[in-house]
Amino acid sequence: MSRFDQLQQKALGFAFIAGPLLLTIGALTFLLGIGLNSDGVSSWVEGVLDAYAFLIFVPIYFELARVLGERAPVFGIICAITGLGIGFGTLPSIARIMQAGFDQAGLDIAVFSLQSPGMPLLFIWMFLGMFTSLLLGIGFLRKVAFRAGRPFCSSWLRFSS
Repeated sequence: MSRFDQLQQKALGFAFIAGPLLLTIGALTFLLGIGLNSDGVSSWVEGVLDAYAFLIFVPIYFELARVLGERAPVFGIICAITGLGIGFGTLPSIARIMQAGFDQAGLDIAVFSLQSPGMPLLFIWMFLGMFTSLLLGIGFLRKVAFRAGRPFCSSWLRFSS
């Protein structure tokens, strides 16, 4: 394994921890009322943390799709393509940040009520990205988890030395 491959594996390991952790911390900041916007329905701090988390999920989904693709190539490609949609999860996160900017500027505009052409198409792909977690779970359960003579974790987790 080359030095690049080792660093890539370590970065993926970091992503597997950082992505879900940032989403959890973002939800906690909202629940604790940190950085709430004037509407009280969103938090700009949550928006920042969630935006980073969604972007970190892209390489996670790619790696999981790659591993799944070794056993089910077509399903792996489907998961990789739909997994890109998780990057569009940054759109509602950015809207939370924009709402805070509008509040600071004294504008009475609710970002989530704005109608933008083309946004529904982006949101459809975002939901496909979120659906990728379910697709990957189904794929791993059907193609990887129950291989005879191998424990579940050893069939898809690889640790670099």
